[in-house]
Amino acid sequence: DALTGLGNMAFFYQSAQKLLSSYELRRRNIAFIHFDIPNFKLYNERHGFKLGDELLCDLAKNIQEVFEGTIVSRFSDDHFVVCADGDRDEIIKKVETVYKKMLRTKDVNKKIKIKAGIYYLEDNNAEVGLACDHARLACDSIKNRYDVNYCVYDEMLRHNLRKMQYVSDHIDEAIENEYIKVFYQPVIRVKTGEICGYEALVRWVDPKVGMLSPADFIETLEQFHLIYLVDKYVVEKVCRDYKELIEKGEAVVPVSVNISRLDFEICDIYEMLEQARKKYDMPRNMLDVEITESAFNDNSGLIRQECKKVRDGGYQIWIDDFGSGYSSLNTIADYEFDVLKLDMVFLKSYDTNPKSAELMRFIIGGARVLGVMPLCEGVETKEHFDFLKRANCEKAQGYFFGKPM
Repeated sequence: DALTGLGNMAFFYQSAQKLLSSYELRRRNIAFIHFDIPNFKLYNERHGFKLGDELLCDLAKNIQEVFEGTIVSRFSDDHFVVCADGDRDEIIKKVETVYKKMLRTKDVNKKIKIKAGIYYLEDNNAEVGLACDHARLACDSIKNRYDVNYCVYDEMLRHNLRKMQYVSDHIDEAIENEYIKVFYQPVIRVKTGEICGYEALVRWVDPKVGMLSPADFIETLEQFHLIYLVDKYVVEKVCRDYKELIEKGEAVVPVSVNISRLDFEICDIYEMLEQARKKYDMPRNMLDVEITESAFNDNSGLIRQECKKVRDGGYQIWIDDFGSGYSSLNTIADYEFDVLKLDMVFLKSYDTNPKSAELMRFIIGGARVLGVMPLCEGVETKEHFDFLKRANCEKAQGYFFGKPM
């Protein structure tokens, strides 16, 4: 490798294959380790390519020093791979040493947190390429995690990766065959205890693998930027269900649909809502749009602009999951929206922490003063419901009233 002086990918494959074929290593434990610098492209943009190259050379030097006497290679960009022998604890200790070395530098611009994936070879006759892939997949699985620095490729990860692959491969088929089902959970007006709306929630009932909960596929679809397919389908299904209820003479109430922040990058949300609504003659005031609070951290201004367009077009905008992450009261002040949905973490905390009740009263009162309707989710007991009445909360949702059906 011209920059770091390490071997390149071809050299690594050849050397590792030769090592695995050697008789003296037959009984030893072999590990493949993939090192990666998260968001390295952004690092180059921020600090320039010269400093980026220096960082790569520093990482190469540290890996080579810690894994002395092993095969160390730079595959491409910020991807480094090591083939080493040693027991599990020893390998992990060395990986952590490389991590610490990168943070010990005096140059503040070079203090970076690297990620590593480790694959312990199960069979010395295995393909080197496959072993490298396993280590890379383990590393990729923690790229968005701030609490872990390395990941070991194991049976659980293999199972999760297969599940992710199944989801991305079969989402078109699931939508076409209506394996994606829309479930409805009631929203209650606190004063009267009557249903005043529904939230449309999605489930995947697959003939091969059974029921998939949102936790099994939503994150994967977001990762692959395919979540818009589900959201678009749900909007259309909600409108179709509305028309069927009207034709049967049933009573109807507004339905809220969840829109992923990633949809804004791919779709014209306003047009998507309009097309489905017009197709089934559903009034705009019967279709509300829920967007998670974290989406409003968008610095580009795209989501703010699109939400304004949707709201000006006659749809209500709800902020979902308020309080589940790094909530900011500025969100309430900076954005124009209609409903503030307090995450269920508040009521879970209410059961054990007396301060939670005061905090909820403060948020509910503040929302009402600003002309925003407060809604609390996660209501599971009569005590929860009675508290929301006393706190003057407008709407509520939770298993106490009804589960998604």
